[in-house]
Amino acid sequence: MSEKVKSSNKEVVVVEAALIFEAGWESIMDKIVVVNCSKDKQIERIRKSTSLTMDEIEAIMRAQLPSQEKISRADFVLENDGDLNHLRENVKKLWVKMGSCLNI
Repeated sequence: MSEKVKSSNKEVVVVEAALIFEAGWESIMDKIVVVNCSKDKQIERIRKSTSLTMDEIEAIMRAQLPSQEKISRADFVLENDGDLNHLRENVKKLWVKMGSCLNI
């Protein structure tokens, strides 16, 4: 992964990786965006899209860093507790904010 990111000639490279901190990849990123939602919303979305049991979901969540830890280490936080339209609006706002910080 780090070679792909480093060798890119693009101004912005977006890497979707739920476990950036756990994998130790934050050192190869210039900026990190954490997408955050409530624990209840996270569980609701997982249950709708998988056949995992609550025990399995909770085990996965326990294996990850707590949300507050990720948020404290992020450069930007994208809140995602609403619907898709709300997320789109938040992404647009974040992109503008990031553009001014990154001079793009």
